[in-house]
Amino acid sequence: MHRLTVIIIALLVVGAAAQPPVAHNDPAWESAAADFTTALLDPTGSSQPATALAPDAAIHTFGGEASPLLRLQAALSDSTVLGTYGYTLPATSIADDIAEAVSASALPDEIKRQMAPSAQSRPRANAIALQWVSRALRAGEGECIAVMILAPNTIGDAPATDGETLFTFVLFKGSKTASGEYRVTTIVYGDPLSGER
Repeated sequence: MHRLTVIIIALLVVGAAAQPPVAHNDPAWESAAADFTTALLDPTGSSQPATALAPDAAIHTFGGEASPLLRLQAALSDSTVLGTYGYTLPATSIADDIAEAVSASALPDEIKRQMAPSAQSRPRANAIALQWVSRALRAGEGECIAVMILAPNTIGDAPATDGETLFTFVLFKGSKTASGEYRVTTIVYGDPLSGER
């Protein structure tokens, strides 16, 4: 079974997928999500991630543990971002985008093959991914969310072992301020299969 299918099914068990919803993404949110990713991974840059957070922003791991921003940055310090994708819910291509990010990376071909969903499984994978992200962020239709996928810098140095973390996900939700700028209100991160990191 492909690794992407295993990840998504392990995250959420659902019944038959409903008809795909129609997605309408906000380019301004997509740009804000990309800027936040850059600031998060490059704390020495001109933009600081804290300035993109709402005053009451909540950060926690998939296991539910509250986390300060510095701990989040430390958890990502030895990783490479494969992609960040911003959506306005409902989102119809989350699993496809994750697979595309892995396919376009410098990761070993075996990992790319494991993460490539078959044509038959794609609709269900996207439906499950949408429900997973929505539940993790407690986000509803019309809200802006983003999915960041990262891989450890050492992923290609040795064969993966059972239980080894291959990918880290950072899910975040944002909302517009009165001035029309987006601020990140919720972040959930780590290895979704272990519920930690």
